[in-house]
Amino acid sequence: MAERVLAPSLFVLFMLGGPLLELSTSINSTYTNNWKPIAQSCRDGWLPAWLATENRFGVPWKILTFSFVMAVSPVPLSFSVQVVVSSLMLVASACAFVQIFAYYQPPRKFPRSWRSARLHVPDPVYYAIVTVSLLAYIGVFVNSLRTLTPTLLIVGLSAIVVCMAYGIVRDRSSRIVIQPSLWGHPEDHLDAATMFGAQDEARTQGTTTDEEVLR
Repeated sequence: MAERVLAPSLFVLFMLGGPLLELSTSINSTYTNNWKPIAQSCRDGWLPAWLATENRFGVPWKILTFSFVMAVSPVPLSFSVQVVVSSLMLVASACAFVQIFAYYQPPRKFPRSWRSARLHVPDPVYYAIVTVSLLAYIGVFVNSLRTLTPTLLIVGLSAIVVCMAYGIVRDRSSRIVIQPSLWGHPEDHLDAATMFGAQDEARTQGTTTDEEVLR
């Protein structure tokens, strides 16, 4: 389309400034962004530790190789852009359902910490925002169900069920140790739920500051 609409010189500039620069910058940069959560999952015990093996430059080459294979696999499989997007959004919306379930919990499980939060809003407003997000993801999920072929749909839903079952089983084992990933030292193991629970309990007993709670 661009070749038919644009003049030859503009088409060359379009190809250089558009797809080529995008491939060499924006898309490639996602590889350096996406390996971190996977590597952290390996360190925490959710995934096998060998998957996060680093080379002499400190790069988790196994994770990046896996990401590269997954990224190029739609090409030999002749997947259309619509199929790729629908498959991605099917998994993304399923993961979002778990996250949204967690979003509903803070006002009820950690009422004092929730009321003292800097970004606190009235509970009805908060629940309304979360509910709107839930409805949006339901729409995305239903649209993915309608656009995918039965084979891809079965594969996608099966993968979601297997991953959720694996997460539940793994969570019940003694191998999971949540570690700070972006802030703090890796040896400082402090679970967020434990921290907020301690804050609520201490505030109930009269402690008012987070520093006193953590001490």
